[in-house]
Amino acid sequence: MLGSMSLPRREETTMKQQINTNKRCLGIAVSVMALFAWPALAHGQVLNPDNGHYYDFVSDGLTWGQANTAAMGQQFMGQNGTLVSITSASEQSFVLAQFGAQFPGAFATTPVWLGGFQPNGSVEPAGGFQWVTGEPFVYTNWDPNEPNNNGNENVIEIRNDGFWNDTSENLTGSGYVVEFVPEPSTYVLSVLGGLAFLLARSKRRDKRVA
Repeated sequence: MLGSMSLPRREETTMKQQINTNKRCLGIAVSVMALFAWPALAHGQVLNPDNGHYYDFVSDGLTWGQANTAAMGQQFMGQNGTLVSITSASEQSFVLAQFGAQFPGAFATTPVWLGGFQPNGSVEPAGGFQWVTGEPFVYTNWDPNEPNNNGNENVIEIRNDGFWNDTSENLTGSGYVVEFVPEPSTYVLSVLGGLAFLLARSKRRDKRVA
């Protein structure tokens, strides 16, 4: 009867080894995924898969200038941070989805700071805005009728509806968004090193089984 049939011992051993190998491969794949996620989970920064940058929201009562200095003093994966430069609609959506619940509403007097500013002598109300990183100031998400320079407003805040507003750099904000741009080689090497270790350990297990 079929129910009483059994595989030869060698074939059964080979099948078990293959099953164990498949399980280890699956474990390695999960571990590699964990390696990619580890920096964000361990430090609080959040990875944007669209550009490979990391972001963090810091709740602190600072002026724009103080927040700019504080952001540059933070480090992640060997790189200093900056106030966030939002240069695309996808980046805007990401920042809002991750941190928007902590942003103030319209007409609040405790801004959340972005890395946009307007140098002295710029043509008002909209001339000369730029990012602290020097990236092109092309994408914008101004609230309707903004910027309006209502009382020497020369820096950018973001609100919980996602719109931007020009406001005074002298206000005490409620927080700021930091952006980190890791060197690709640093991150790739750390992941590849972990993968090599896992593969070597898997091979040693295979030899012991054989």
